[in-house]
Formats: sequence, structure tokens, C-alpha cells
Amino acid sequence: MSTPNPATTDWVPLWSVGTQAYQSLVPSARVSRSAAQSIASGTGVLLTFDQEQFDTDNIHDLVTNTSRLTCRTAGKYIIGAHFDWQTSTSGTFRNAIIQVNGGTRPADLIQPQSSQGYLRQEPVAIYDLIVGDYIEAVAYHDAASALTVSPTFWMAYIGPGLVGKGVQNLSGTFAARPTAASVPQGTTYFATDTLGTWLSDGTNWLLVQQRTPIITPATMNAAPFTTPYDGQEIVLTDSLTAPTFNWHFRYNASDSTAYKWEFIGGPAYTIEVNPQVIVSSAWPTLGAGSGGPSFDVPRGGNYLCTLGANAVNNATASAPMIALAVQGTLVDQSVCYGAPSAANLSVALSRSVTVSGLAATNTISARYGVLATGAGGFDRRWLTVLPAKVS
Repeated sequence: MSTPNPATTDWVPLWSVGTQAYQSLVPSARVSRSAAQSIASGTGVLLTFDQEQFDTDNIHDLVTNTSRLTCRTAGKYIIGAHFDWQTSTSGTFRNAIIQVNGGTRPADLIQPQSSQGYLRQEPVAIYDLIVGDYIEAVAYHDAASALTVSPTFWMAYIGPGLVGKGVQNLSGTFAARPTAASVPQGTTYFATDTLGTWLSDGTNWLLVQQRTPIITPATMNAAPFTTPYDGQEIVLTDSLTAPTFNWHFRYNASDSTAYKWEFIGGPAYTIEVNPQVIVSSAWPTLGAGSGGPSFDVPRGGNYLCTLGANAVNNATASAPMIALAVQGTLVDQSVCYGAPSAANLSVALSRSVTVSGLAATNTISARYGVLATGAGGFDRRWLTVLPAKVS
């Protein structure tokens, strides 16, 4: 690949691109002219463009309406132009304008003509555009006779346009939201229950901001959370006043499984039971008040569970062990056990298990036993639970 000359090349690659064309995914375009354009005195003239340096979103057309850069993706844009005027001392001013839809002027730069006759102007603005909006560059002067200008013109998306051009700050429940086609383009709507902010493009509602409501399993089982939307977020808790877990989920509509609420943050549910229990067989049912710890999952899904205990054996061969059960049935067949070298020695046991396909309200519990003859004691028994994704 030959090395471009920076003195004659507008854009110099910083890496070898070979024969493959790379282009940004950010909606943006930059256009120019192959020759200077003549501008009559005393009237605003639309600048037209026959060259494209780049165009990532079909923003410019080289055949139809060549003066326009048209928004194809609603949002907030930085827009600008460069006017390189013909050297002339005639007249008193030069005017460089950027207009939207043939009217509004977000950038209108008027400068006195310099005594040297040389002038460059660069109007720039940040402006909210909706799909179908277009911007144009306009040149104006009072030099009495025509002057030429060599322009470039560009726009680039910088973020969602929360301040649209339609009706602002509509609010209500998600279910009460009007259709996007029934409100002006650029209208915003805030759903007071799901805490999503939406922008109408005239056909569809676009989610532009999502806050996170804190809800209980009962609330999650009722409207509007029974019909979630892609990108929706919640914090699921067991109690609004005395929570034992607060789990942050985001809804992924493209997930191919039934578990589309994906866990994205929050501390593990943790429980510890301190009284010691003595067992003398493999996985006995413990008496009332001496079992556990356990946890009832609030939603069906996949969970990561970690359990542990301090164990002591009363005989060399007793080998105390722990395992995980769901609804009383062991799911952790690869048990964790200790084999102290003598009787009455303690060992710390712990194990992590991923459990898939749980149903709502299934009980996860820790189980205890001994591998061989003798008995084992277990105290400081603990269990932590984190969701992976839920229904």
C-alpha cells in the first residue's frame, strides 16, 4: 500500500486497510464539491455537493436533492460546514448558514468581510433530528457581483435526542401509552410504572432511557411486567421494607430460552445457620428446627449456589460430606467431603453448584451426611444464591 501525502490527502489511514473498506457504524456523513460553486449577490443560495468522503447511513444522495443531508436515525447530532470564500474585498459581509427542513437555522454565522479579502467560516451546532429531517448549507453575501465558495458539509450522531420536537414530557402507565403514529414525531413518553422513556419516530416508539423500578415477585407476576420489552430493567426484591436480596435484571428479547431476564448485578442471597447438627448416615432428614439452610427461589430459572459448613468427625472413617438438594432431592451428585486423619478433627467444606431449570418457589437446601461408619457434626452452615437468568 502506498503512503498518502498528507499535504494533498484529506484523510490518511492510520493502519493498513488493504482492499477491504472499513466504515463507522455511527450515523454520519461528510460531503464536498469537486469545484467551487458560484453564489449570486444579495440572495441565499443552497450549496450542492457531488462528492462523499463517507456516508454510513444513506444520509446523502448524489443524484436527488444533493444539497441535503437527511436524518435516517433519530437522535442528537453535531452538524457543521466549512465555507472557503473566493478572495474579494467587495461587499461588507459574508453569511454562512445551516438550516433544518428549509426553515430553522441552528447555525447562522455572519462576519464582516476582511480588508484582505480572505475569509473562511465554519458554522457548527448540536441539534435534535428525527427521521426525515434534513439539513442544508446556505451561502449569502453582498459583494454586488457573484463570488464562489468551496464548501464541505457534515453531520454525526452523538446520542439519543431526549428533547424531541414533538409533544414533550407525556407520561402515564406503560399500558396507557398512545400509539407512536398518533403523536407528532419527536414526542417523548415516560412510563411511570416501568420507568422507561420513549421517543416516537412517527411509526414506532424507541426506548431511549431506562430507569430501574424495584419490584417484588408478586408485582412481577402482574401487568405491565408480564409483557416485558427488550431492554427493560428491574430490581427484584423479596421485600420493599426488609429485603434479603435485591437482584438487577435486564430483559433480552433475543434470548432463545424461556429465561430472558438476565442477571446484571446485585449481592448474593446469604443465610447461615449456627446450631450444630449430628448425623450418622448419608443424607438423613433432619428434625424440625435443625435443617437447612434453604432458600425458595422467587422465579423459575438458572441459579448459582454455594454452600459450606464446618464439619467434625467422631471417628476416623466417618468422612462428613455436604451436597445440594432441590425439593429434597440431591442435584449435586459430586459430593464434597472431608477425610480427617483422626477422630474429632474439624474440616471446612464448601462447594459451588449451578442448578438449571428451577421452577418458581422450588426450595434449594443444603444436605449433610457421613460417607462411612460413625457420625459427623456440622455447624456454621451457610448457603449463598445468585441468579443467572430467570423467566
